[in-house]
Amino acid sequence: WEMDKNPNIDYREIISKEIRDYQPNVVLTSVFAQSMTDTIDQISTAVKEEDSKVHVIVGGQAIPHLKRHVFNLSPNVDTVCDDVSLLEGIVKGGLNKKGGLFLDSRKKAIPSFPTSRLFNTFPVREFVDFYNKRDTSVYGYLQNQQGCTFGCNFCAVPRTISERQVESTIEEAKYLLNQGIERFYLVDLTFGLNRRKTNDLLNAFRELRQDYPQFSFRAITRVDILEDKLCKDLKEAGCYEVGLGVETSSTNALRIIGKRTTREKNLEAITTATENGLAVRLFIMLGLEDE
Repeated sequence: WEMDKNPNIDYREIISKEIRDYQPNVVLTSVFAQSMTDTIDQISTAVKEEDSKVHVIVGGQAIPHLKRHVFNLSPNVDTVCDDVSLLEGIVKGGLNKKGGLFLDSRKKAIPSFPTSRLFNTFPVREFVDFYNKRDTSVYGYLQNQQGCTFGCNFCAVPRTISERQVESTIEEAKYLLNQGIERFYLVDLTFGLNRRKTNDLLNAFRELRQDYPQFSFRAITRVDILEDKLCKDLKEAGCYEVGLGVETSSTNALRIIGKRTTREKNLEAITTATENGLAVRLFIMLGLEDE
C-alpha cells in the first residue's frame, strides 16, 4: 500500500516502520506459489533485522509442496504450517497454546490438521479493524473451493477438493460489504469446477446484489471451463474480470507442462469472455520449451 503511494520507497523501510508501530509478537505471511520464496526471504529478513524476537510464520498453498525446503530458501522463517487452522489457533490461544493446532519449536515443519470445519468459518473478523485503519482500498478475499483435479505438472495446488458451504461464503461477503468493502477477489483457482455448486453460488451472488448492488468480484478459471453460459452467469452475478491461466501461446509447450489445453482454446476463451463484457487477465509463464 505504501509502495503504491511512493514507488521509490524501500520495502525494508515499510516493514521496519510496521514492526516499530505495531510491535508484534508474530508476523504471518503466505507462499502462494513456489516462486514466491525469494519474496518471503526478503520479508522475513527485514522483520528480523528490525526485531529478532518476532516469530515469523509462513503458510499458503505452496507449503504442502515445499515443506521443509522453505527453511533452506528463507532461513529467517521460524515456523511453517500447511493448514488454515493456524490462524484460528493464534487468535484463540497464541503461540504458547499446548496440545493445540501447531508447534512452537523453531525450524519445525507443521503437520496437517483436518480443515473441513475451519473452511466454513471465517476468522477475518478479528483483523478487519486493522484494514479499516489504512487509507487504502482493499479487496475482500472469498474462497469457496480449495484444490483442483486437473493436476498440471507445474502446479503445487492439491488435487483433493474441499468445498465451502455457499451460505458461509455469503455470510462472509455480507460482513465485509458492511465494512465498506465493495470489490471482491474469488480466489478459487479453478472456478466452475463443480458446475452445480457454481450455479448455487452465482445465484446467491445475484440475490446478494439486490441488497448490495455495489458488490462485484473477479474470478480465476481454466480456458476449457469458461464457456459462453458461464460467462453470462458470471456477468449477471457481478463479475467484472476473469483470470485465465493460458501459460503460453505454444500448443506443444502446453502439452509439455500437462495443461491439456491448446492455443486455439486459449483464444476462444478470451474471445468468449470479452464478448460477454468481462475483462480478461492472463497468467503467463515465460521461457517454456518450444515457445
